[in-house]
Amino acid sequence: MSLVQIARFADLTEAHVAASALVASGISATVFDELGQTYYLLQTALGGFRLMVSEADADEARAYITSLRQAPREPIERKRSTKNALAFVLGLLIQ
Repeated sequence: MSLVQIARFADLTEAHVAASALVASGISATVFDELGQTYYLLQTALGGFRLMVSEADADEARAYITSLRQAPREPIERKRSTKNALAFVLGLLIQ
């Protein structure tokens, strides 16, 4: 069983989230090049973090990742809470 690259990510967290999504859907996935979390500029120069899956699952995994990247994103609604209001008022008083 050989591994093939199906995607690259600039952010390590995003790569792990994609790998977790694949694992949750039944496809074994691994993130390579994690050394870059320490050497950010070097990792950027090398092209980011690679998401690898087995050759047999590559087509299905690519399609799944592509669908996740193209999914419409809903705007995040900000809800006012007492805590946020209190922090705002305290911020005004401290100035």
